[in-house]
Amino acid sequence: MEKVNTEKRVEIIEAALQLFSERGFEKTTVDEIANKANVGKGTIYLYFKNKEQIFMAVIEEGLSKMITHLNQIFSHGNYMTQLREMITYHFKFVEENKDFYKIFLKERLNFCFYDNPSKTKIVELHHQLYRLLEEFFHNGIKEGYLRLGNPNYYSLSLSGMISHFIVHWLTTGETESITSMTDTILEIFLTGAQKTK
Repeated sequence: MEKVNTEKRVEIIEAALQLFSERGFEKTTVDEIANKANVGKGTIYLYFKNKEQIFMAVIEEGLSKMITHLNQIFSHGNYMTQLREMITYHFKFVEENKDFYKIFLKERLNFCFYDNPSKTKIVELHHQLYRLLEEFFHNGIKEGYLRLGNPNYYSLSLSGMISHFIVHWLTTGETESITSMTDTILEIFLTGAQKTK
């Protein structure tokens, strides 16, 4: 029996990521993932019970990576520097992980309905990400950098702005670096769109 190893599992996840991005979850088969990863179909089942579990692993890895890096950003520097770095990181993450983000956008509503035990882990990671952002904005209010308000609404508002900028970038040909949009997002978020007298 083939020995299970972490490297091969990563190769399977990377192959699945690319195929899910290109073809979508429904159209991608386990056979195609095996061929892309240069492993036998039986090897896939040493690591994953089914295609849904592979998809969950792809999402889990991407979210875990994002949470880890945001924790690093929030651990040093002043608040406004952290805020700018957070926005820049989201954009860099998309530039460096376009395949992941495309399938995340396509499938994130559907994965909640997959009959897969890994779903609980994905939902928890998603909540963990938003709790992290909510705490960050709570600290900004507490330290006097942001005006009084609901930190959850701040989190949802900025996340929504970032997500829509990313969708626009992905669907209009990626003609410029998305990180160039950081200052625009930051200015709109901090000052709003209303013209001052």
